[in-house]
Amino acid sequence: MTRGRPRDPDAAPAAADDVADTSGAASAAAMQGTAATRAAAAEPAGSRAETAAGPAWLRDGRLAVRGHDEAIATVAAWGRDRVPHAILVAGPASIGKTTLARDLAAALLCVAGDGEPVPCGRCRACHRVISGNHPDLHVLLPAGPGRQVRIGGPGSPEPGVRELVTDLALRAAEGGARIAIIESAHRMNEDAQNALLRTLEEPPPGVVIVLCADDEDRLLPTIRSRCVRVRLGPVASRSIEGLLGELGLADPPTAARLARLAEGRPGVAVALAMRPDAVRAREELGRRLLDIAREGPAARLGAATSLLAAARDASIGGADEALSGSGSGHLAAVASGRAGGRGGGGRGRGRGRGKADTEATAAQAGPEAAAGDGETEAATSPAEDEAGPDRKRRAPASERREAARSLIDAWRLVARDATVARAGGRRELRDPSLMDEVRSLAERLAEDELVAFLGRLDETERLVEANASPELAIDTLLLAWPHASGEASCDTGRGRFEATVSGRVQGVGFRYYVLDTAAALGLDGWVANLPDGTVACVAEGSREALVALESALRSGPAGSRVDAVRIAWTGPVGIGPGFHIRSYAHGGD
Repeated sequence: MTRGRPRDPDAAPAAADDVADTSGAASAAAMQGTAATRAAAAEPAGSRAETAAGPAWLRDGRLAVRGHDEAIATVAAWGRDRVPHAILVAGPASIGKTTLARDLAAALLCVAGDGEPVPCGRCRACHRVISGNHPDLHVLLPAGPGRQVRIGGPGSPEPGVRELVTDLALRAAEGGARIAIIESAHRMNEDAQNALLRTLEEPPPGVVIVLCADDEDRLLPTIRSRCVRVRLGPVASRSIEGLLGELGLADPPTAARLARLAEGRPGVAVALAMRPDAVRAREELGRRLLDIAREGPAARLGAATSLLAAARDASIGGADEALSGSGSGHLAAVASGRAGGRGGGGRGRGRGRGKADTEATAAQAGPEAAAGDGETEAATSPAEDEAGPDRKRRAPASERREAARSLIDAWRLVARDATVARAGGRRELRDPSLMDEVRSLAERLAEDELVAFLGRLDETERLVEANASPELAIDTLLLAWPHASGEASCDTGRGRFEATVSGRVQGVGFRYYVLDTAAALGLDGWVANLPDGTVACVAEGSREALVALESALRSGPAGSRVDAVRIAWTGPVGIGPGFHIRSYAHGGD
């Protein structure tokens, strides 16, 4: 058996639709037995004696991943010489995707002697993988304010797929396998995915590429079809409790609570254990969200700014980005006593920069550059805008998106517990500290509205990831959050306004900004450039959504300057369905 090299790419490829679905329910002993049986069955009869004399491939090695026994069994069944050249590890954020990918990399690069477990966790190669300094392990991370995996190449501000492809075309520095891990692969734009496609189709000898994706549907079908898929599901609470105890991060009662709060995501549990202040902040944030369910529209919108500020305090994105999908890779470093690193562990010869590096560069470049992708907006409320420029503060778009994600994550936990309590559940509640408040409120909420709101949270999170305005997204959620009376949430009737916006509002994407905002708010109407250089907007829908759109018109997108907004409110007249751009004499954006 050739040690340290994956399957020859000229050999018969593995079926592209091979999938491992895991729930973390199987025991480690059962996993090891299954792995041994499947691995033996997968190898030719003549090679089994050699396998028995060689290292125990993944079965008895020191693995950092926890609770994904079926996935480990599937990977172990491939055998060291039959690892597919392209693997897609899919599952929710912070579930352990990157950790599994790094375990696989360590196993392929391990130089343990015959009869020793692989990865051994003791050899020089294993230590270099854990520290991120192995020359044959290449890790590509999302980078820049938009946290995208870019195509890269000459002139690109961040290294990307092209640089990774160039590295993989070189000979292995240590003569064995070469492994590439693309973290948050769902953040690759279409150009980056197309640049990777040729390498997936015709990989260099000895190369294994692992894509870790929160949402595999955001990958092109041509990418997915060339990968063997391994899907990871939520990890059992007991496994997470054991992990926290093993790492010495929490005593048993605290570990049990954090495991419930993590909702099956080991990366979240580890980050919460490392940030006790974030746990307290999330608890307080949950109470505020419960209180807001009793408030009217004006009070809800007025609380948006303070909620986002509290969400920044409750965010664990800075604790190895455990909510962003790359944080679970940190478990390997924690397990080996290296808990002080940044998210995703070391990068070796990897590409991309960590969050701290990105935001430092953004700060040096100024707020316009920090926005990236055409988005930098004032992180201020309308009241602060009226107070004058001295009170305005501009935050990087990445920071505002992270705050919105943190708020949505806390909100999802509260809404989920309220739904469970409304259905009569008690032991299933994730946050025992809010049990009494949640049960009291749930009695006054409509179950169907709670279920619909959970779906809206998921959709809003996707819009924020796609660069929708975090502030407007949160305003929309505040208005949709079911009212404690059990009546339809904050529906005070429909209205209509006609607005004209003057200033630097043409040629800067203003119409498309209004179009995206109005569509997200569920409004009907249109927006158009007028010959006099102004922008006209007619919108109809719920009054709360119209108020949010008016606020957006007064803010404007990055690069614009709004001098005045003239607006006239009327009753609804039944404008056509949907929101669209209407063309006038001006050529437009």
